[in-house]
Amino acid sequence: AKASEIQITYGIDRYSSFVRVEDNGKGMNEKELLNAMKFGSFNPLNERNENDLGRFGLGLKTASFSQCRRLTVKTRNKSGKEFIKCWDLDFVAIKKDWVLLRNCADKNSEKNLADFTSDKSGTIILWEKLDRLVESSELKSDKEHFYRKFDNVRKHLGITFHRFIESNEVSIFVLNEEVKAVNPFNVSVEVPSTELAEEQLSIRNQQIKIQPFVLPHESKLSHDERKQLQIIKGWTEHQGIYLYRNRRLIADGTWLDLNFRKKESQRLCRICIDIPNTLDTEWQIDVKKASAKIPDVIRKRIKSICFSSIEKAIKIYTCLLYTSDAADE
Repeated sequence: AKASEIQITYGIDRYSSFVRVEDNGKGMNEKELLNAMKFGSFNPLNERNENDLGRFGLGLKTASFSQCRRLTVKTRNKSGKEFIKCWDLDFVAIKKDWVLLRNCADKNSEKNLADFTSDKSGTIILWEKLDRLVESSELKSDKEHFYRKFDNVRKHLGITFHRFIESNEVSIFVLNEEVKAVNPFNVSVEVPSTELAEEQLSIRNQQIKIQPFVLPHESKLSHDERKQLQIIKGWTEHQGIYLYRNRRLIADGTWLDLNFRKKESQRLCRICIDIPNTLDTEWQIDVKKASAKIPDVIRKRIKSICFSSIEKAIKIYTCLLYTSDAADE
């Protein structure tokens, strides 16, 4: 929504745990907010703006209710008018009807929602009743797991939106600490990844760009560089295809449906594929925009590119492995 800054804050205690996300985007009027709170508020067949990251109009609600039972949204548009709407699943269960609240559910919600940090437009999303992030009644244990999960959230945001962060289009903060971009291909200036031949394919005159990389061997990188390329699951698990839709990463460290197995010897191979949002149907992008399938019309060519890239990655890994072993002897 044309936001340049996103602030994520959270709190955890026995009675009032929450996650709060505020952006400085264009905000919404009341009709737009009502539409945003509907399930399936957009027809996926409609033509989208070329920069639109959405598709089904489900993301806000399904993502929220996968983590909490109460979702409150407060928005301020450029005319300065503010609107609040709230879904509380416990209230829905009591009423046995989908009743959308026009204000915060209670005083504690008002406190957690708080005011905007600036006098400009923007939107605040508040999660409460965190039945996924807070799983037990043991506060000390819950806090430890809560903080651990948010360490992974930082990494996830850093890699998912790394292109937006690197281009200075968006700054994301978690508890006032800026999220750093996690580039899965190039982290070292002195020992860069090897860029193999780029290739462009097309479907319905829509361009698909494929850029394979072979990472430098860990032994040539600093401790911090190795740690960055490990991302969350480690080098071996993060090998494979990185699929970007409108520059947003939607699949990382996967061979999609190519039936390649993940092997230690292939761990240096990462392949960047860029697609526009106009090819969602062909790539079978799911509701969560977290999985896809390679279209049949280009499947054979992409498989060939992946196979060739894997061979080169194995050669570099094996060569350096033998060199290292010989040096040890």
